Amino acid sequence: MGIGITLAPLLKLKIDHGYYGSDTPGIKLIATHSTLKTLAKTRCRLRTMPDGIELYASAPSGGTPKRAEGSGMILSFWLEATDPDFWIVTQPDWAGDAVNNCFFLSEKTEQAQQIHSASANMLPTYPKSFHDTFSTAISGETLRLIDWRGGVPVWTSAVKVQGQKTLDLSLAAVPDGRYSLHLDGTQLREFYLTDRAVSGYWGVIEIDLGSAEPTQHGQDPLTYGIVFKPRKSRWRYVIRSLKKDRDLGQARITATPKAINFNDAIPDPSGRPDIWIIESETLLPLYASPAPHHTMTLHLPAAAGPPPLPLPLPYPTADSTRVQTTGSDTEMWSTIYLTV
Repeated sequence: MGIGITLAPLLKLKIDHGYYGSDTPGIKLIATHSTLKTLAKTRCRLRTMPDGIELYASAPSGGTPKRAEGSGMILSFWLEATDPDFWIVTQPDWAGDAVNNCFFLSEKTEQAQQIHSASANMLPTYPKSFHDTFSTAISGETLRLIDWRGGVPVWTSAVKVQGQKTLDLSLAAVPDGRYSLHLDGTQLREFYLTDRAVSGYWGVIEIDLGSAEPTQHGQDPLTYGIVFKPRKSRWRYVIRSLKKDRDLGQARITATPKAINFNDAIPDPSGRPDIWIIESETLLPLYASPAPHHTMTLHLPAAAGPPPLPLPLPYPTADSTRVQTTGSDTEMWSTIYLTV
């Protein structure tokens, strides 16, 4: 005969990405090994949702779920991209650093329980055993690895050789996490320590439950929103005329809301015949479902007769969005081609 359990909500982490809207947000949360051990020890249950996770305190059937005793539980979750276009459609541009670095978020930067991606720290990733090189020679007595939250040493070692610019460290017994390496009280490095392959993740969110308590039926638990903004880019419409020698210099694009403006149409700068270019004056956000946010309409000039009907314009996609470098400036551009 099985023994039932009673569950009570304890924590919710909800991903809010402006590009994806109510769709699956392009990333998922995966509990780290240390978090899974902590949850098992404290009899907490984890439920994975399309847009985040929910955590429950438990008790034997009929009992009252209680928070585990202690000063608090530090929980961490890998952030894994599930959409290959996540880097393109997400602001700011973390992709360039994500290959060798860890995108680190925590509740310490939250405002009204909103943890914004722009508050992340980009930390170099170090394996549990590593060789490190410094610009100046290392001389001192004691190396300490300090936990970033409480400033508590988790590892200590005497400096064995003086006057060298390199260190070989083995930290196999140290849990994954954010640390700083100190020599006699002076910080040498700050990094995220893990043996997990960089290709297997690109970020971590770490949460201290603090004084969170299981909630009663109908009440909301402690909830953090992990907020990502959609990428912004300059939009360029490349318009090809089916009619030869047609002057589209008076073509214009209007938009709603009216605050969105486009420049005047110009002939293709590269000299391609019957091609005209219209560009947005400012950066515009990208959306998976743009219609609720804004609409674009092309107005063509009259030729021999009445002007053509206004044309609703297509929106840029991740495939049409790329980094463009002009001189010393780098900017994200979205290019849309159409024939009229």
